[in-house]
Amino acid sequence: MSRILIVSRSLLPIPSGSAVIMSNLISGFDKENAVVICETRNNATQTWTTSYPDVHYVNYDKSINGKGAAYFRWLNSKKLVDFCVKIATKYQCSQILGIFPDDFFLYAAYRTSQILNLPLHTWFHNTFLDNFTGWKKLIAYYLQPKIFNEAKHKFVMSDGMKEFYAQQYPKVHFETLVHGFKLPDITYRKLKINKEKLKFVFTGSFNDSCRDASIRLMSYIIQQENYELHLYTGNSEKDLKSAGIEGKNVFYHDFVTLEVLYKLLPRYDIMLLPHGLTGNRTDVEFRTIFPTRTIPYLCSNRPILAHSPSDAYITKFLKRHDCAFIADAPSEVQIAQTIHQIVSNIDRRERVIKNALNCAAQFDVNKVIDKLKNAILP
Repeated sequence: MSRILIVSRSLLPIPSGSAVIMSNLISGFDKENAVVICETRNNATQTWTTSYPDVHYVNYDKSINGKGAAYFRWLNSKKLVDFCVKIATKYQCSQILGIFPDDFFLYAAYRTSQILNLPLHTWFHNTFLDNFTGWKKLIAYYLQPKIFNEAKHKFVMSDGMKEFYAQQYPKVHFETLVHGFKLPDITYRKLKINKEKLKFVFTGSFNDSCRDASIRLMSYIIQQENYELHLYTGNSEKDLKSAGIEGKNVFYHDFVTLEVLYKLLPRYDIMLLPHGLTGNRTDVEFRTIFPTRTIPYLCSNRPILAHSPSDAYITKFLKRHDCAFIADAPSEVQIAQTIHQIVSNIDRRERVIKNALNCAAQFDVNKVIDKLKNAILP
């Protein structure tokens, strides 16, 4: 039986989109065909079903007064590589799968494959060399060409990333492996919106990829007395308030599991999907990211309000499938007009929701797992 070593920084209970995606993925493997190495924080580990692959946790999250964490992690690169080699040998692994968006863990997967002379496969959730700056870019200059040259399969998480990489690196073959989710029962149910108290919900990480759009979108909502804003995120209330996301109609909730989220979303009227426009990311990253929160929204039986630039892949995707209402300019006026469309245009709202439910099927985690297994496991 062929067994694969999966090396990924993120896994639940870390509250991030990548952690959810990776946890969904390994649920489709068992102890006989996979073993996992990932990072834990504050000794918090996930309790897995006994049939799932064994998970080995490491923790190199150290800093001085909250600074220098990335440097300290790289000082432990040999230690992580040695641990990966040890686990791969112990479990008699025949394949290595390295996950990016973390260069530290991607490097460990690459070095392990070299030391043990095992096939390497990679899955990029974000761009690498084309997005990094500073000393991190030097690492990318070293590592990315080696990965692109030596990885047997180079998976990327969206067709947008695949198209970008195909233009930048025409001699390299990339394959799309979308984010996989355990989808709920997807049945259309007619929605009645309460115009007297319109409830908006935001889930996932409040970070640089969506900060600018989030602040503009949420600031407008907070100003409206008959609107409520609900936030389910791993970000602290302090962090959100420092960005101006506060008010008597703002409700902070903790990060919740996917199963709980599916049950919660139908309580609200409109799903908020802010992305990009401006911020501390490169133009390439803004154009190619596919926000993880999109998939639960597609299943929610509720309209999606996307605030995203017109040239971003996620915007093009939503327009192509006609599965969201889109405000693609940095304008509160356009945001207001888009919300009015959602509330007043019942026929279009119903059509968009039905399209979203149909669109969600392509992200079924079972399809994603089958594609990955068929590609890398003999």
